[in-house]
Order: sequence, then structure tokens, then C-alpha cells
Amino acid sequence: DSRDKLRPEELTEARRIATARKIDQYCTLSRDCLSRRKANDLSLESLQQTKQLLLLNPDFYTIWNFRRDILSSMLPSVDDEARATLLKDELELLEKALGINPKIYSLWNHRKWLVKDMPQAWPRELKLCEKLLDLDERNFHCWNYRRYVLALAGVTADDEIKFTDKKINQNFSNYSAWHHRSALLSEIIARKSAAERQAMSADEFDLVTQAFYTEPDDQSAWFYHRWLLGKVPKVLSVVDVGPRSLSALTDSTTPV
Repeated sequence: DSRDKLRPEELTEARRIATARKIDQYCTLSRDCLSRRKANDLSLESLQQTKQLLLLNPDFYTIWNFRRDILSSMLPSVDDEARATLLKDELELLEKALGINPKIYSLWNHRKWLVKDMPQAWPRELKLCEKLLDLDERNFHCWNYRRYVLALAGVTADDEIKFTDKKINQNFSNYSAWHHRSALLSEIIARKSAAERQAMSADEFDLVTQAFYTEPDDQSAWFYHRWLLGKVPKVLSVVDVGPRSLSALTDSTTPV
């Protein structure tokens, strides 16, 4: 690599020049795209220009809005093959942008808008969420997007709670997974009989006890435990629902 032969001051200057070129490219693209938006230029060329700009700065919400206008104009007037290509290209652009920064509101809002009428994409979107949550288990943007797609796809709480089993067993400190589980459990338990609610509550107390043993100082399981105590059916006593959980807590605080 020729850069290895440069003296430190030459390397610094080379980097400065490269950065200046990148800034100049960004400013030129930005002016062009904003000018096109002002002129309501909803052409394919505008779509291409905005793509280049967003790959430089994916946090430019005005340009995402402009792309939505362009696509809204194009999609109704093209054949099925062209429509599929446009949608596929947009999903790929969003994935590249998420690779740059997965915590940008405008990215997730644009993706929601894009997939709402793409049922064929929903299973893949859930797999994408799983992949992103493996990389960052507390990305609340991704958790919110997952809930959005689950609602679109009609996935039941009974099925989705299995996903929280997986995430919690991977890491008992995953507060986001516990929170997601609480919302699902509220929906599930509302349609269960008293006996079923008692059995489910006992299982939940056993799960949270495992978390206490594994990560006793982490707050995630403790918050869930507090929430769980409030959800125990009124006709049941806490001791009847989760004896092992409570005895474990008592034992853990008793001096040896």
C-alpha cells in the first residue's frame, strides 16, 4: 500500500484532502437533492441522487421524505416487475443505512412505510430484526419495529413469547426482552382460565428466579419480578404462585 510509505505529516495531509473531497461531494449532492425536492422533481434520477446522499448521511430525514414522495409517484404507474425491483432496491438501501447507524428514527419510519403493503417481506423483516437484536439486544428502534411487523403479520402473542424465551435465556440482563415479554404475557393471560393463569404465573416466577441466581445485581429481572407481583391473579396468594422464587430470595439474603 502506497500510504504505508508516506511520512506521518504526508499521511495526515492525504487524509485531510480525502475528507475535504468527501465533504465537497456531500455538499454538492445535498444542494442538488434539495433543489430537486423544491422543484418537485420525482424522477428516477432524483431517486438515484438521493440514494447517494443518504449513503453519506443516513440521518437526513428530509431526503427520506423526498424519496417517499418519489416512490409514491412511481409505484402506482409501473408494472409488477418494476415495482418489485424498486421495493427491493429500497429495502437494500435501508439495510446499508442501518449498517451505518441502526438507531436513526427516520430509517425505521421509512422502513415501516415501505413494508406495510409488502406481506411477502414480513417473514424476512422478522429475521432481520432477530439478526440486529443479536448485534444490539437493547436497540429499542428495532424492538418497536419488530412489534410493528408482528402486528402486520398477525403473529400471536403465544408464538412471539417463544422469541423472548430465547433472548432472555441468551442474557438474563436483557431488559428489552423482559419488557417485551410483559406486554405479551398481559395479552396471553387475559384469556386464560384461573388454573391456567396460576400455572403460567408459577412458570414466570421460576424463570425470574433463574435470572436472580445468574445475575443477582442486575435490575432487569427485578423490574420484571415487581411487575409480575402486580399481575398475580387476585384470588391467588403470592406464596401459592411462586414458592420457589420467594424461598430462594429469602435464602439468598440469610447469612451463612
